[in-house]
Amino acid sequence: MGHRKYLPRYHPYRLQKKNFDGKQEHGKPPQPLSGEAIYFKLKEMFFSSGKKCGKNNNEGGNDYWKRRSEFFELPYWKNLHVRHCLDVMHIEKNVCMNIVGTLLDLPGKSKDGMNSRLDLLEMNIRPELAPMVTELDALQEDIVMTLCNLEKYFPPSFFTIMVHLVREVKLCGLVYLRWMYPFERYMKVLKSFVRNRNRPERCIAEAQVCEEAVHFCSNFLSGLDEIGLGSLNSREEKQTDRPLSAGTYDRPDMQELKQAYLHILQNTEEVHPYIEEHMNHLKIENPRRAKNEQWLQVEHNRSFGAWIRDKVMCELHEGKVVSNTIRWLAHGPNCGVMTYEGYMVNGCSYHTKSRDDHRIVQNSGIMLVATTMQVSSAKDKNPVIGDMSFYGIIEDIWEVSYNTFNTVLFKCKWVENKNGVRIDDLHFTLVDLSRIGHSSDFFIIATHGQQVFYVSDPVDPR
Repeated sequence: MGHRKYLPRYHPYRLQKKNFDGKQEHGKPPQPLSGEAIYFKLKEMFFSSGKKCGKNNNEGGNDYWKRRSEFFELPYWKNLHVRHCLDVMHIEKNVCMNIVGTLLDLPGKSKDGMNSRLDLLEMNIRPELAPMVTELDALQEDIVMTLCNLEKYFPPSFFTIMVHLVREVKLCGLVYLRWMYPFERYMKVLKSFVRNRNRPERCIAEAQVCEEAVHFCSNFLSGLDEIGLGSLNSREEKQTDRPLSAGTYDRPDMQELKQAYLHILQNTEEVHPYIEEHMNHLKIENPRRAKNEQWLQVEHNRSFGAWIRDKVMCELHEGKVVSNTIRWLAHGPNCGVMTYEGYMVNGCSYHTKSRDDHRIVQNSGIMLVATTMQVSSAKDKNPVIGDMSFYGIIEDIWEVSYNTFNTVLFKCKWVENKNGVRIDDLHFTLVDLSRIGHSSDFFIIATHGQQVFYVSDPVDPR
């Protein structure tokens, strides 16, 4: 043991006795040796003879030092701060395999065996885990002899590796810039080049030359891509808003169509000056209710569609310049709409809830962050205007036509914010999809929404 001295000075593990070697640890970690000091120390301990150490040849003084690396002959080797590189990838693999094998008691993988229990007995810690006397008697003589030289035959502990790994990170920087993952992945690519197992090197060399030639030629051929990347047109199509299913012509309820029309008007930037003018008009016409924001908003939603149509007609008669977008918006949408079960918007695939019910994927979740009027009760005359997040499910996808352009809308069922949405202690957003609200505003413009994924809470089925 003795590795607790590398922990911070007031770490609780330093004062624990039972879980370690029965003693408290108050020592300080040793100062790291310089490259030159390590070089001469190793040379004195193990490399004085300059010969390899085998099973019957121990001139070097230690059985687990077999040979001296040629790197020690480099003139600058003693000046390096880090003369080794611990491979994080294999450390992760081995540690994970040992932990899982021990927890699941996998045959041949568990580290909780007789040797481990005897190690605890030798170190005089955790006596409750010591093997029974009858089990000790059954051990063979060679195992008992091995226990007398544990320090000689056992490799450094995992804790020592972690101490050196932390020091290596501080000296060399980020681990992911020098670990083995990129090399292992590229080895898989090279292995896939092998077609003749009798000549693997030749297969790899020929395939590599072919790859480089294709890459070189692709730089001089316009309009073409390398193999595996797909065509330019296919990548551009993925970013284009388009239907993902066949459309169906439908004549919806007029009340819903008016609601969709109002939402398009309120979320079109060119219409904002008309919205401000209409609000001022309502305040002048109703001076007693000019300070009642809730009444003004309700009356604006009810009368704005007819008001903007009359307003634009007057401007046209007076000879004022009106954009085509405003003219067609003021005229109103066609009575029929095209409905779809799927639509590509901003590179994301959206589907209706009825289509998702027959598939294993989920593309009907929607979320919207909108500036809205927040009221505390029906009698609240001074509501607060602020941003709010709304969560819902897409019920239908409409393409509303204004003759010269179309607008895609999502018809959604929105969850009530007051009782249907909350944030738990772990900062997860909990949404009760059975609490439906906001029945006066089902629609959002498709490009304004964000796709979300709903997963059932194992603690609360709601």
